[in-house]
Amino acid sequence: MSYQSRQLVRPTEGRVLAGVCAGIARYFGIDPLIVRIALVLFGFFIGSGILVYVLGWAFMPDQNGKRAALPILIAGIILSFSFFCYMLSLIFS
Repeated sequence: MSYQSRQLVRPTEGRVLAGVCAGIARYFGIDPLIVRIALVLFGFFIGSGILVYVLGWAFMPDQNGKRAALPILIAGIILSFSFFCYMLSLIFS
């Protein structure tokens, strides 16, 4: 796959939830399991893995070029922000 033909999209096959990890893995030519494990570790240790996933879900188009709806983005940001604040409170308490 050439550099110019690569597109960061959420595939319809090979997805577990929204296809964000599968899309990133296809873009970089790696196994989706590696991206999924990295996202879980990123979320567990840094606390913003959910936000990264929801933003990817909202901004990465699917193979048909459609993006997720705005309410998904808003709900994801609210939930992720509250989770991030909770993680900060655990760190600094």
